Amino acid sequence: MSASMSLDHGNAMTTYATIAAYQHGETWFSKFLNYTQTNMNWIVDFLAANIPKIKVFKPEGTNQIWLDFSGLGLKSEQLQELLVTRSKIALTPGTWFGETDKNFYRMNFASPLSQIETSLKRLLNEINLLER
Repeated sequence: MSASMSLDHGNAMTTYATIAAYQHGETWFSKFLNYTQTNMNWIVDFLAANIPKIKVFKPEGTNQIWLDFSGLGLKSEQLQELLVTRSKIALTPGTWFGETDKNFYRMNFASPLSQIETSLKRLLNEINLLER
């Protein structure tokens, strides 16, 4: 048996789930798009009002928003410490996409808004502590 499985070898459950999603998923998908749009707008507004040094790049087709932290003036290691250790935020590092993106991170906004709010408010608090 092969260690990998190609896409043409699905099981009965995934086949029927896929059929159901295509036939009956429009309402769910519409609600999902509205929910994630609300989350993205909240992030953009919150950062513009509270941490304008973080530049935001809205996505054109994903649920990941690009954040440019270079305005904070932190070295890569300091930024990593701020995000992961102090603010407890799990973001996708821009370095996954190229070495020149050390100050960029992607944030998934297809999450509960309460978690996004808590995370960004924690980040704001930690940035305020750094700037004192």
